[in-house]
Amino acid sequence: SSGSIWSGCFGPRLEQAAIYGPMASSLQAFMSGDGSWTGTATGKDGSINADFVFGYPADWIATVDINSPEWTWQADSWSLPTVAMALERKFTEMYSVINAGVADITDAGFSMSQDVAGRTVVLHDPRIVGAMLQIGGYDQPQFLTEPIQFHYSNQDYYSPPAWNENLAASINSRGGSATAFVYPQNNHSLRISRYPWFSHGEVREGFPMMLRRDLAMFLNGPAAHKAGQSPTHSGSELHTTEDQLSILALREYAAELSNEFEVVSELEALDGMPSRELGFTTDGLQQFALLIQPAGKMPPGGWPVLLMNHGYHPDPLQYGRIADGTTDRPGDYYRGVPPLFAQQGFLVVVPDYRGHNDSRGGEYAAGTLAPYWYARDVVSAFRSLASIPEANASQVFMWGHSMGGPITLRALLALGDEVRAATIWSSGSAWLQSRNPQDEVDWQQDLQLELDKLSFSLSPDLADPGPSLAELRVPIQVHHAKDDGSTSSENSIVITNALEAAGRPNELFTYQGADHLFVTENLQQAVERDVHFFRRQMDHLTVKETAEP
Repeated sequence: SSGSIWSGCFGPRLEQAAIYGPMASSLQAFMSGDGSWTGTATGKDGSINADFVFGYPADWIATVDINSPEWTWQADSWSLPTVAMALERKFTEMYSVINAGVADITDAGFSMSQDVAGRTVVLHDPRIVGAMLQIGGYDQPQFLTEPIQFHYSNQDYYSPPAWNENLAASINSRGGSATAFVYPQNNHSLRISRYPWFSHGEVREGFPMMLRRDLAMFLNGPAAHKAGQSPTHSGSELHTTEDQLSILALREYAAELSNEFEVVSELEALDGMPSRELGFTTDGLQQFALLIQPAGKMPPGGWPVLLMNHGYHPDPLQYGRIADGTTDRPGDYYRGVPPLFAQQGFLVVVPDYRGHNDSRGGEYAAGTLAPYWYARDVVSAFRSLASIPEANASQVFMWGHSMGGPITLRALLALGDEVRAATIWSSGSAWLQSRNPQDEVDWQQDLQLELDKLSFSLSPDLADPGPSLAELRVPIQVHHAKDDGSTSSENSIVITNALEAAGRPNELFTYQGADHLFVTENLQQAVERDVHFFRRQMDHLTVKETAEP
């Protein structure tokens, strides 16, 4: 039904020989250009080892300093002075076995040269290359249709990171469902090494996280939305074994889901505030998020959190990128908004949705139902917040803009009062079929085609947040410019009227002008109102906790 590979040694056979052979017999495979160990090909003096293979040897050695008394590499094992000599020895051995043991091959051979950078290049017999491609599972990703999870370290030479990343990407590009999880500074057993040269600073052990992820996939069997798996694909249809898009299904998903963020990279400080790129998964899809941490001393219990749900992007792959295509979340359009909340003491998390920027799942990011899938991403990001050490996971707020408005409403309906309060700017409609069918016949037809492609029956009434607004359990503040040309201010009025009729706490603010994303005075006033609104809920929480034993 599904599979998991831990620290897999499954790369192309000829590539395995070219990697493992030198690393098993030549110190040069790990060393920089000046003969020292730096973890890279570049030495302390800037010189480069053209035949560098990998930056980290096995962690069972005590040190990588060959002048240290704790040096544990054996001279007879690492006896060859160069990678070139190691390659020649390994492939001579391999071709000797092939010529002696394969009935129809007796004259196979290889040659060696150097490229312009000085790197040793091995040219193989085309017959051997073709045969290796045919027998290697790594080169047949079209047959790997089961959900597969890959777990690996970025420092394990037995399971080079590129093998895991490239195979997962290759499987997904052919309609499969693969997820690659990297555990930085872990060893081959996905544990923390006892040697500080290998695992240093703050390192999280991968083994328990790996177990949780695998059990979540295995134990729930075919229930894809419970297991957090990605639907399999056949043609243009999305096949899921159970309803994933109704409000009820989203609630079940939220109730059963456990998730975590991983730090992908430290980013350049934003207005003096630390920023990070986070990674997480939803339905087996690798996704990413921006984190902005307030400057200054963290309050006891951590910073309150604002989870920001962005609006529609006409080209999801370009979300969070600047003009030259470089990823620079949250992109130029939203650039000025998240820092304003971080400056007010909120730890801001802005998730990409599936199919946006580098997040996988582009097949979901088109059509009318796309925002309904995105709500699962928001719930998944919410469930990951507790893994952020600086976050106060008991004080989480939500913000949604435009398309992010209905997405936020759906997430709130799933999470209940686990979210303290929410604010929505320039909301899209909370009703899927609220358009005039006489004016937009094509839109209605497209919607029906999307619904027909699902393997489960979905009624818009069961998926829309609009009919369920009376069930919301958190205070909501709504903002809209009166002449907004992108989303009608009537959307916000309808939402707040429904909340009012149900006796749910809400506030509506309208603004002069045509802002869709507020700017200048409107932006400043909306942020001030939101911050004041959130702090009122925090004060209410503090009083309640103090009063109750």
